[in-house]
Amino acid sequence: KKRAACLYKGNGNSVKAMIVFIAFFMFVRTVLAVMTTPYNYDSIAYHLARIMYWIQHKSVDYYETAEIRQLFSPVFAEYINLHVFLLTGGDLFANMLQNFSAYGCIFLLYGIIRKLGCNIKYALFGCILTLSMNIFCAESLSTQVDLVGTFYLMILTYLMLEILYQSKLTFFQFMLLGLVSGLIYITKTNACIPAALIVLYVVSVRIFHKDFKIIPLGFVSLIFVFLIVFTTFYRNYSALNGDFIANTNIGGVVIGTSSPKYVFANVIKNLITAGFERNNELIKGGMTVLEKILKIDINAPEISFIATPFSVKYSLHMDLAGAHIVTPLFLIAAVIFPIYLIRHRTRINGLIFIMLAQMFVMLALLRWQPWGSRLLISSLVIAVIPIVYIFKEITDSFKKNSLKYKICYFLILELIFQCGICTSASFLFHSSVALNAMRSPRYARYWANSQTQRRVACDNFLRIIDEGIYNTIGLEGTYQYPFLAR
Repeated sequence: KKRAACLYKGNGNSVKAMIVFIAFFMFVRTVLAVMTTPYNYDSIAYHLARIMYWIQHKSVDYYETAEIRQLFSPVFAEYINLHVFLLTGGDLFANMLQNFSAYGCIFLLYGIIRKLGCNIKYALFGCILTLSMNIFCAESLSTQVDLVGTFYLMILTYLMLEILYQSKLTFFQFMLLGLVSGLIYITKTNACIPAALIVLYVVSVRIFHKDFKIIPLGFVSLIFVFLIVFTTFYRNYSALNGDFIANTNIGGVVIGTSSPKYVFANVIKNLITAGFERNNELIKGGMTVLEKILKIDINAPEISFIATPFSVKYSLHMDLAGAHIVTPLFLIAAVIFPIYLIRHRTRINGLIFIMLAQMFVMLALLRWQPWGSRLLISSLVIAVIPIVYIFKEITDSFKKNSLKYKICYFLILELIFQCGICTSASFLFHSSVALNAMRSPRYARYWANSQTQRRVACDNFLRIIDEGIYNTIGLEGTYQYPFLAR
């Protein structure tokens, strides 16, 4: 009771308003998650299709399929949804895994920011920033797995904060660290990169301070990581003639060159896709200038997924939505942070630096693709932490009631207002999609994002099946789930 009372003490109505804002949009998100029928491409092609095949085969082992991602994409989120399907008899609650993972990300983000010494207002501000990301909202209404992986990454980050600052380390902490690390790998592999950077930093700091007890405890974590990932490695090794990490199937996602020019161009392309795609003509002109300055092909296959030409399109869709507030703030924080440290001669907070650096590493390593913001979502959520921390440090360096201090708080209020607009626009879009789809039979809703000719072709195919001409069929195309769900 005392702790609950302290939540509002000295904070006034602003904290209550922020809590109401967060609670309202989280509630609406849950309602929309139930209303929204899975319709995005990846869900239909392999996330949900593989679940139906597992149920049909009564096994989660590999099977013959023309859609290779049903076999080699990380499996853990689908293992959970497999049980949801079996317990509920369908996909009505299939979106809830991502939805609850979004809740977990928000709660853990709040806890991490508080652990870093920020007060409740800054922690809630960080939660609102996260909710403002259109891609975060869109993902929480889908059966993608990015937010599930982000949730495990946030658990790992919270654990590493405890390990960094606690004097006494426990076996349980490192056992849990190993389990979470393994779950990240078998849920969303690209989230392993920010996870690895955070873990390496914390371990290095403990060893630098001559805390060598962390080494045997680290081996405990590695044992539990191995226990989690072993079965995946073994199955890949058996199916792919020794390629235990399925490199032949994931290699195209990573940048295909180490040339600084191409890496820089790849970073710019990913930044634009993540948060600057509104200014279409301006971006096209800028990329043409960049291409001439660097003397490279901006659409080179080494920095373009399956040689896709670079393009920008503002979208609120599950695969293409961006983070139009967080991405610019991340760039501003990355520029201001070193200037602030030099000017105030303040000791660098290494963890904040790593949280900024991991975003740049992901921007550099991820081969550009139109849906890149979805693959960057784990790094974007982590990047909210240094944004809030740096804003807090700069604001606290000014005298209270000074003009600079008031300007900073005005900026926070303006950002919260913009977050509200962004979040509302995203929810209105997804509400309209869900409500319009509900007028149709559930089978028809799976095609909400598909081409008309594809739907017609599949309807004809189903008519042939219904007429009983064939007893057994094989599916070659990517849009397989509607057949299986029907």
